[in-house]
Amino acid sequence: MDQRDDTLASLGEVNDQLMAKNHALAKALNRATQELAKAKAQLNQLAGPPMTFATMVRVYSARTDEQGVQHASAEVISGTRRMIVPVAANVQASRLEAGRTVLLNENMVVVSQADTDTLGSVRTVKQVIDDGRLLVADNGGNATLVRRSGTLSKAVINVADRVTVDSSMRFALALVPPQNDADLVLEEVPNVTFADIGGLDEQIERIRDAVQMPFLHRELFERYDLKPPKGVLLYGPPGNGKTLIAKAVANALAEGAAGGRGVFLSVKGPELLNKFVGESERLIRMIFKRARERAAEGKPVIVFIDEMDSLLRTRGSGVSSDVETTIVPQFLAELDGVETLDNVMVIGASNRIDMIDPAVLRPGRLDVKIRVERPKAAQAAQIIRHY
Repeated sequence: MDQRDDTLASLGEVNDQLMAKNHALAKALNRATQELAKAKAQLNQLAGPPMTFATMVRVYSARTDEQGVQHASAEVISGTRRMIVPVAANVQASRLEAGRTVLLNENMVVVSQADTDTLGSVRTVKQVIDDGRLLVADNGGNATLVRRSGTLSKAVINVADRVTVDSSMRFALALVPPQNDADLVLEEVPNVTFADIGGLDEQIERIRDAVQMPFLHRELFERYDLKPPKGVLLYGPPGNGKTLIAKAVANALAEGAAGGRGVFLSVKGPELLNKFVGESERLIRMIFKRARERAAEGKPVIVFIDEMDSLLRTRGSGVSSDVETTIVPQFLAELDGVETLDNVMVIGASNRIDMIDPAVLRPGRLDVKIRVERPKAAQAAQIIRHY
């Protein structure tokens, strides 16, 4: 009996061991199955065909058969290519809106609809046609007739409003928020004089020769055929009086300029940068247009651009998003382009002259460069005595 019990006990132990191994093998097999399914899903994702974005134009045809299955096609634009493509049965054709972005699979079938693209070139509305279409123009005055996207179908659009358009130039996608351009340019006379500045006698003398002399003694410059500089750059470490000097120049011109009170246009450099294509260039043109208008009245005009390195970075440096490849040429075209810039002088201030595009600093442009250093002992004593 004892031998039989021992045999049964040993068989039970063997059975338990076999069951434990069976459970372990089952778990390992389950894990392997899950890992295989995961790897297969990743492989399917990597091997998936590319999908294409397009702009919805209109539903070309739509019907439902006896089984309730939708058969529809739509006109879309992909780049500059117009196409009639099928619409997937799970996408309701009645909900497809003009101007919205749609997704096409590898078989060029519309499989989903996304939101309207909020990025694009900015155009100014010149005329609102009775049927809702818009006549828009770029900064060069070239006109284009566009349709409204679905998001603008009920929007109130007036002449002079600005809208973004898609790459195919067929749809106005969204209204650009109005921007008060006057906030970017402050036309004022600062209350700072040269007497308020201590420790910068050398810099003040140089800028007076470069800026004040051509305006205060214009007849002498004309007699001897001398051309005043177009621009002056004040550079050096921050907090040492560059902006203060520019304000004092404006005050001096306003008080005693030949031809009447001078005009000081203070430009907020970083605020000129705009996310919409062409907007920064338009603002630069607006600033110089205002300067020319004021100079045509016989008044000397100073355009002061603070933090110039943020606006006129070296082209191709890769430091920013390469917006400077169009902003710098626009600035240079305004400074010495076809339109003359008489009676206007540009004063720039920067802490990083090494980041400004070299073309801006060439002779005939911002060729007068005045370094404003940190005050040494003698200059510091003058500042303390002054205050």
